[in-house]
Amino acid sequence: MKYFFGFLAIIAAIVVVVLLTLNLFRNLDDSTVTPTTSSTYDLKSDEAKESVARYTVSGAIGAPENYSEIRITISKNARTIDIVNGYSGAVAKTSTLPNTPESYNAFLGALSAARFSDRKDTELEPRDTCVTGNRMYYLLQVGSERKVDTWSTTCGIQQGDFSGLSDAVSTLFRNQIPSYTEFTAGVNLGLR
Repeated sequence: MKYFFGFLAIIAAIVVVVLLTLNLFRNLDDSTVTPTTSSTYDLKSDEAKESVARYTVSGAIGAPENYSEIRITISKNARTIDIVNGYSGAVAKTSTLPNTPESYNAFLGALSAARFSDRKDTELEPRDTCVTGNRMYYLLQVGSERKVDTWSTTCGIQQGDFSGLSDAVSTLFRNQIPSYTEFTAGVNLGLR
């Protein structure tokens, strides 16, 4: 009987070692990044009312024929969606809808709640990160000055300097384009 309990103790120790080893290797990529939140831009300021907000999703790295981006740009006067094909940045398809200052202010308030301007420090570069997944770029520009210029990926929460709520931000931008689903039908971003 005492051998049986000894055998169970050895099995339990092996399981613990295996689980710890798997966890170590799973977190190995994230161990080089130490996220710290930096200051955020006030999206409810009077200055922000004159801004332009942009959300871009770029596809997985692949052949130029298979590479696409979806870019949504919102301002107080217009809402634009572009489909970009290939790496040259050529716009293959575009649609622009009118907007109002009141609608844009509500949009900025929602982006603020989704922590659109939250940023963390990272040494990673988007072009060298998550090459088989998608990269998302978040931009808010006032005049020629970029107040928000961050990015994230579909490869993991530790990749990128954006630290807001990515799903909420994505939904907020897509909801600005009523025909988003139809407009983007057939666009292959190589989503995993």
